Amino acid sequence: HVHGSEAVPETATSYETTRNGHAVAGELAMSTLKSFASGATSTTGRRRKRIEADAIHVGATVVSGHLARAIAQIPGATVGDDHEFVHRLRVACRRTRVALELWSGPLGQVLGDDQVKRARRGLRDLARSVGAVRDLDVWLLDLVALSARAGVTSGVGELRDRANVEREIANSAFRKHLESSDVAWLCDVVPV
Repeated sequence: HVHGSEAVPETATSYETTRNGHAVAGELAMSTLKSFASGATSTTGRRRKRIEADAIHVGATVVSGHLARAIAQIPGATVGDDHEFVHRLRVACRRTRVALELWSGPLGQVLGDDQVKRARRGLRDLARSVGAVRDLDVWLLDLVALSARAGVTSGVGELRDRANVEREIANSAFRKHLESSDVAWLCDVVPV
């Protein structure tokens, strides 16, 4: 290594720790450092490949786990009786998208970057369709609570009925979206 016009000497100072914890200076030949560095490179290469393999495994496990949770909520969410399924599906979609974003590098090495982007888009669209249903669920719950607290009864029934119609429309669109090839691809390809 050359710094300015001065070259580093052929020996370097190393510091070793004795039994009682004191550092003592010694000299190492530069050839020793170079041979140590070349050995570290081959170890580092194997270590890097192992780290990459671990990252791929962890990323696939995390994404698959979140996606499995999302898929498990779909049957209950389509029935529409229990709002909790819709909520859990929306949350699981969001968590899966975040996991895909975080692990896109390692997973892109295995699935391909285009497939990871396709999965993220599919999850985004699924979350949007179930999100429309969830937003109306929350609005309906808030409407009932607010009208009860305010003691207002006039017009609340008509608003609730209209919101229920809108929710049915959103739920139909959500169920139709579940039949799309993107959702089928998510359920079949990504967990593998």
